[in-house]
Order: sequence, then C-alpha cells, then structure tokens
Amino acid sequence: MRSNIAAESRAKIVYEYLKQFTDDPGVQDTLTFLMTREVAHFQQFTAALNELPVNFPPGRLPGDDRFQNLTFNMSDSGSTRGPWNEGQGPCPVGTEWRYVERPTEWIGSAERSNRGGEAGVEGTPAVRGTPPFVHQEHVAVRGAGASR
Repeated sequence: MRSNIAAESRAKIVYEYLKQFTDDPGVQDTLTFLMTREVAHFQQFTAALNELPVNFPPGRLPGDDRFQNLTFNMSDSGSTRGPWNEGQGPCPVGTEWRYVERPTEWIGSAERSNRGGEAGVEGTPAVRGTPPFVHQEHVAVRGAGASR
C-alpha cells in the first residue's frame, strides 16, 4: 500500500514536470487529467491504508536492540543533524537516537560484532529485541499529552 502511495506521488510530479514543456491546450488538458487521477489514486490508497490495522514495520520479528535508534553519518560533506537522527525523534521518552559520526570505525567495534552464538537462537530466525516504537504510538502519546 505504501509503495502504491509513493508511486502515485512520483507520477504526479512527472505530470507536473511535463506540463512545463507544452503550451498546447489539448496536451495541457490531458496532462492535467492524468495528474489529477494520480491525486485520486493517492487518496484512495491512503484511505485504504488507514483502514488496515497498524502493521508497520511489517512482519512479526522485532529488530535487534543494538541497532534500533542507531543512525550513521553517511554524508560526504560533513554531519547533517535533525529530528531524523538526533534527540528523541519518534522514540519513547528516555530513548534517543544514537549517532555514529564515523561509520567505518563503528564497523570494527564490539557493538557491531556478530553475536549469533551468544544470542542462543541456534540458527532460528528468532530475534531477541524490543518491538520498535511506531508512528501511530507516537501520535497517540503526543495527542494524549502523556509521556511514555
């Protein structure tokens, strides 16, 4: 569903872009129709998504706690920080993003080492971790004025 919503958004932008290259009224009208259909499809997919139970991130396994709320500086031109990689972000109160300034150094660190044997999952797909805090919970917590 989310992929469809993103595709409709990209298609609308393409039609907006194409409209810049013609002054033919018939072509303009056709592109406007097609662009507007993308908006209608976006709205339909969004409405359908809103009817589904909360299922993001999809699947049943939690993430590995070592790597949740962890973000890396992958910029070629210095460090870029914002609510997507610093402070509390969408996380529960008391949890903050952990930022790795030099990812190449982190790769060799003890935190990154393979712990499959220690985890005792014996080759099963099990992951011992905490389910991530999802957007819908963040909205509910902020809306209720409560802290988590």
